[in-house]
Amino acid sequence: MVIPDFEYLKVQNITNAKHEISFALDSLGRELPEYQRVRDYIIRADALPRTATRKIRRFEVQKLIEADGPSQFSARDLSQFKLTDSDRHFLGTDAARSVVSVLSSHLKQPIEIHPKMNLELDLGLDSLTRAECIVGLEHLLNLEFDQEKAASVLTVQELIDLTAAQITGPVNVQGSESTVINWRAILKSASADMPDLQPILKRKPLMFWFAYLILRPIYWFARIFLRLEVEGIEVFRH
Repeated sequence: MVIPDFEYLKVQNITNAKHEISFALDSLGRELPEYQRVRDYIIRADALPRTATRKIRRFEVQKLIEADGPSQFSARDLSQFKLTDSDRHFLGTDAARSVVSVLSSHLKQPIEIHPKMNLELDLGLDSLTRAECIVGLEHLLNLEFDQEKAASVLTVQELIDLTAAQITGPVNVQGSESTVINWRAILKSASADMPDLQPILKRKPLMFWFAYLILRPIYWFARIFLRLEVEGIEVFRH
């Protein structure tokens, strides 16, 4: 069970804790005999239950692990985030309403977003979804973020502050459907300005059908005999 040090992550500009932990464990495993390598782990945002003498309550930890099941990610208990009057006032600003609109459109389940929530551990945003949120805000507000600053954002409040610093005029926050990113259209429009993309994006009918005829049987073989499961494919069909 791994509990990230959020202050350290912030100082080191690490926004994808799960990736960094996996990389660290893999690197450590290369120096250890096979029987000592970590095979599975759970990332937990909250501190472990301890006794009055600061000893870990191992039986309670065991129950937490059993409750988490096979998942490698244990989200923080969101019930601890209670919106105060100052929080609601802060979320009522143009920048905050824009950020909440974009983030809400990328959440798997609707929740009440709190400024102190971590984008990765509390909202469950992976690296790709983070990038889509940043691009969505840029399209929604017609602005452009400094990529280094955008990559260092860890919490909702930090993203709101970054957005507020970029807004120079009145804001009209539209519905969340306006924040859905059409990567096909973006790449198509970018190909003229980026010649390096043209050979990649150029349609290749012969190669497409060749790959289809070869890969399709492999796909169905894996689905039927290897019990391959595919999730989230609808995201790439926009």
